[in-house]
Amino acid sequence: MRDLLSPWGELRPQAASDWQGEVALPVIVASLYEQIGPWGEIVHEKVGPTGLSLNAGGKPDFQLFAPDLLTAFAAIACVANTMRELDEQAFDDTYELTAAARAQVTLDLDELLAGSADARQMLAAWRWYC
Repeated sequence: MRDLLSPWGELRPQAASDWQGEVALPVIVASLYEQIGPWGEIVHEKVGPTGLSLNAGGKPDFQLFAPDLLTAFAAIACVANTMRELDEQAFDDTYELTAAARAQVTLDLDELLAGSADARQMLAAWRWYC
């Protein structure tokens, strides 16, 4: 994870004990912060650098749902790194993403996700050009 994200800026690991919110950090969020840390300035001590509360779905605090953030961040970084490596070759003369670039992104993401079928599903959910 750190290797995937390091080209994009400073990583600032932060211990879960630094969280001062009323609701305990979900394990997956605490793990993410311990590995890569939050980004940006602290806007409010109880909502972190993004200014967002943990409860972003309109549910009561006790019904917090946390996705697999480590996989999501790794996947986003994987796609970004592949596109960075492809540079201008990722696009045709009309600035459309080439079939070769789409295939390379899918291949790299598939490798990251250990060869599962999740790569195409994830790219489809992002409305990526699959």
